[in-house]
Amino acid sequence: MRFNDALSGFVLLALAVFVWATAAGFPKLTGAPYGAAFFPQVLAVLLGLAALVLIFRGIQAWRNGEAVIQAGAWVRNPARWLGLGLIIGALLLYSGISASLGFHVTVFLIAAVLMIYLGVRVWLALLVAVIAAITLWLFFARVLLVPLPGGVLTSILW
Repeated sequence: MRFNDALSGFVLLALAVFVWATAAGFPKLTGAPYGAAFFPQVLAVLLGLAALVLIFRGIQAWRNGEAVIQAGAWVRNPARWLGLGLIIGALLLYSGISASLGFHVTVFLIAAVLMIYLGVRVWLALLVAVIAAITLWLFFARVLLVPLPGGVLTSILW
């Protein structure tokens, strides 16, 4: 499915305005000309400029006859809808069971199921899922210091 650039531009423009407004409430540093809002607001301005370019290009394309929304060939393929459903289901599953099951086990299950669905050999999918779960945990928990749920592995990990 292809959306006209103007639609994407309006969404990005709304996001830019939201980021700007949210960052405006961040605290200011005493004695400094900038505060915590500086970097997010710079990004909001850049995002807003990119959004305006997309809106302009989208309106030009629409005037030249391009449809606002075009359905691709994949829309008529039920297997593609199953894949889309699996991805959305994986996100919902992670948010629903990661606290009790844990980050490691949940990511392993999701990665393994998605790879097997995509046709990866089962042994390879399981191996890559283990490596992905460990790598992602190391990156988020140890490098970025994001607290991830331990779940059933809490007693083993800590």
